[in-house]
Amino acid sequence: MKIKWIPESVQSNCGKCSDHQKHLVGKVMKASMDKLPEEWKKLNALHNPDGKYDEGVKNFVKKYGQ
Repeated sequence: MKIKWIPESVQSNCGKCSDHQKHLVGKVMKASMDKLPEEWKKLNALHNPDGKYDEGVKNFVKKYGQ
């Protein structure tokens, strides 16, 4: 599964996204983490193999994933 916004959202906290887009991406990321944890692990490993964006992703989802 290849979704073009995933690298951008993982690596730069959706830096080019509007506020509305950030909320949409945050909700999708949170739902993926909660409902499809194995798939999320695979996607995260693909776009964040060394885990250096983990804290940023966690904070992004906390802020925008509600």
